[in-house]
Amino acid sequence: MKLKENAFLWFLTGFGAVALALAINADRASAGFFVAVRAVVCFASAYAGVRAYQTKREVWTWLLGANAALYNPFILVRLTREIWNVVGLADIALLVAAGIVLSAREERPAHLSEPSSGTLTVPAVPAKEKEYRTPSRTELAIWLSLLFLCLAGVFLSQYYAYIEGTTQTEAQNRTLGSATLGFAFWAYIIARVRRWRRPGRIALGGFVAGLVTLFLASAVGGYTKGTEMTGILASIEQFDPALAARLKAGADARGVPLPTMMSRSLSRAIAQAPDTAVIRFMEERFAIIQSNSPAPLARCVAAFNGSGDFQLNTHEQLRMMRALGNLYSAAAAAHGTSTTDAQHSAAMASLTAVYKKIDPDGILGDDEKRGTLSEQQKCAMYTRLMHELQSLPPKEGAAAIRAMMAS
Repeated sequence: MKLKENAFLWFLTGFGAVALALAINADRASAGFFVAVRAVVCFASAYAGVRAYQTKREVWTWLLGANAALYNPFILVRLTREIWNVVGLADIALLVAAGIVLSAREERPAHLSEPSSGTLTVPAVPAKEKEYRTPSRTELAIWLSLLFLCLAGVFLSQYYAYIEGTTQTEAQNRTLGSATLGFAFWAYIIARVRRWRRPGRIALGGFVAGLVTLFLASAVGGYTKGTEMTGILASIEQFDPALAARLKAGADARGVPLPTMMSRSLSRAIAQAPDTAVIRFMEERFAIIQSNSPAPLARCVAAFNGSGDFQLNTHEQLRMMRALGNLYSAAAAAHGTSTTDAQHSAAMASLTAVYKKIDPDGILGDDEKRGTLSEQQKCAMYTRLMHELQSLPPKEGAAAIRAMMAS
């Protein structure tokens, strides 16, 4: 047996089988753990597939290549837990069998036959040794471009998962596992297929490149977010310096509770901002509340109750702050327009008409009946209210929103 050539194959297939066994037994593990399992199994399958291709075992090449595609950590294949457990058991058998079948065997030396009738046998031609070479600049440029596109795809997929409600920690764990292991994985596979020198060092370089890229992306993202937050606070400070100072100090500062201060300040900003700014703010706020999140019903009920506790993730908090900054900036530029009694009466009439459409039985005006509403009924009523306000003409809709905030 060629122990040196087989050691890495046995290590990878064995490590992949162990990782699959742990994944089958893991009930509630983090998303980063399952991404790491995918990366290990994908790497082991791809390496074994390359070995099968080199030894011209076509069936094994297709089986292991398909398995690598199934477990790739970049474009996740989503199946139920029960199906994954069955697939995991089959893959354990596949990897163990691949480690046995694809092991390199020692070639028996051809013995010289005894000379007979004065003729000598020609010695066998020695097998041609594998040649390893240094990659050209064109090859390096091509595979670095492929790695960059792969990493960009990972970032985009995790970014959209983050927008849909995945927590920031889960998104970071997935990106860290996919990007860094992806760089090392593709670097090693390309180096082996192209017969480059020192594939292990190339893979290590890819891993380091992935870490550096993640660090730079995090630094740039943090700087961009910090700059945007500074601009948002400056917009709020133009209209309400006290609220801006409180937001800079944080929720632990003493004085009036931050939700109370925010509610009062928001009512004044909506009362003073132009109609288009008010409509845009309420549409964005409703879109954030209705976005795909782990607890959409709880958000909707909180909006119905007027508590403001929407359980937003980090990305949605930034969206809400951006909408507040735009509203406060527009309110500061409006220079304090006052509302006449006739305009206030018209606004109340529009709001009353909307309430009659969504609540013909007058449940909202009766505290006892209001308390009997289920969470689904509250959410449905709030959703109808927002749709009715959005269907009104901008001037009439903004007036109704101001009356609602003032009541």
